[in-house]
Amino acid sequence: YLIPLVRIGGSVLAQKGVALQKEIRESKKAIFTLGGKIKETFPIALPEEMGNRTLILVKKNKNTPSQYPRRPGTPKKNPIF
Repeated sequence: YLIPLVRIGGSVLAQKGVALQKEIRESKKAIFTLGGKIKETFPIALPEEMGNRTLILVKKNKNTPSQYPRRPGTPKKNPIF
């Protein structure tokens, strides 16, 4: 959802949960369509036994198509997969 709001050359840093590989697999098409590319992942341990997460760095390398960002509710009705 953030990639359309980032300029070319900018980045998005997103925290992901324990289902990292599934989330990456399900979001690859959307990231590519919106002009981004996953550059790096950073595993992190949360404090006080809250578990582990991963930060994903997505770099925007091309323009987002003009139909994005879409109106609220549209992504749920017509997701990018």
